[in-house]
Amino acid sequence: MIRGSCDLVLAVKQGFVLLDHKSFPGTVSQALKRAAEYAGQVRGYATAIEAATGKKVLSQWIHLPVSGIVVPLPGIR
Repeated sequence: MIRGSCDLVLAVKQGFVLLDHKSFPGTVSQALKRAAEYAGQVRGYATAIEAATGKKVLSQWIHLPVSGIVVPLPGIR
């Protein structure tokens, strides 16, 4: 069971793009490490969206607005 919501789900012709916002006030290097800790959560959203729609999730991102960075999550299926 997955409980939560992805902050932004973009529907494009080929599938979906996921972006989840995380407020973290650390340095950029700390923020990059923190973003990796949320990868499982965003991948869970991707799995649920793919199962519900039958369409692929093309990319997944963590947005850290306090640090001013957007981090792509590797390992797209």
